[in-house]
Amino acid sequence: MHFDVFKLNSNHILVSIAIMYAFIVGEGFYGFGHDYYATYYKSNIAWGKWHDQLGYQIATLTILDIHLGIHITSFILALTSGLLIKDHLRAKGIFSLPLFFLIFVIVIHTWPVIMSTSNAMRQGIAMSFLFVSTIFFARRKPGYFILILLFASFCHKSVLIFFPIILVSYFLSHISKNILFHLIMGLVAFILSLVSIPDLIVISDHKSMIVGESRIISGDYRLPFLIFALAFIILGTLKPGNIYKGYNIFIFYFSFIFPAFYFAGLNWQFERIGMVMLIPYILSFGSFLTKNVDQIYLCSTFITLLVMTFYTGMYASLK
Repeated sequence: MHFDVFKLNSNHILVSIAIMYAFIVGEGFYGFGHDYYATYYKSNIAWGKWHDQLGYQIATLTILDIHLGIHITSFILALTSGLLIKDHLRAKGIFSLPLFFLIFVIVIHTWPVIMSTSNAMRQGIAMSFLFVSTIFFARRKPGYFILILLFASFCHKSVLIFFPIILVSYFLSHISKNILFHLIMGLVAFILSLVSIPDLIVISDHKSMIVGESRIISGDYRLPFLIFALAFIILGTLKPGNIYKGYNIFIFYFSFIFPAFYFAGLNWQFERIGMVMLIPYILSFGSFLTKNVDQIYLCSTFITLLVMTFYTGMYASLK
């Protein structure tokens, strides 16, 4: 009974806030990012290769001189973020509407979402589809998450990185439940990634930002990302039963591959990929905690992320 009431009311909250958020962001209340003024303010463009065009078309959709792309992108980002949060709370048996409302509103104002609404818009759209695919991954519905990832592949090239990790991790999770097996396979994935990732420069159009100390945000999140990856591997090793819950096995393998971007000097890609995975990372860490501790953890962690979003000047960069 508690779940049915939570499901119904949380859906109302989810859709209502997503609509309001799309209107507020789309009307420029927070301002727009550099990428918007450089590209996305234009109407109905289809630039780039096959893995770019759908993202451009959604982000710049204009009908009767009304620029709907910014509203649609913001709505999708808010909606899918809320779905991911709600699915995590449901899995933990947490049916508190005030908690869902609080976390949801905080999350859509943190770096991964707010900087994707009018700045990294195509990547934000792809991130939204990734959120939905992880939900279906957690529910063990491969047909659905593969279909969604295929669709997302036409929005942004970053999906070409996540797609094989999700597929392989899902496949390997059905081969063995032995943590030693997954540790060995994770190390193999790290070595292969370290060797092959420098050749993936072609996946980026930002040639000048591929190597060296190039960065995209004023705050340095590289060390926290490395800590997240290492901590998740350690936690998954110490509590192996938990990595088979939800989409944790995907995060586990991702944690081996993700640092290879950093060690290859691909700072721009490292930060952007980290931005996409930050919310799933935080939720996955919470899956290792008890229900009561998880509620405290989620509130404190996302509030800290919101403070850091303001502190590093991300809102100030929106004009």
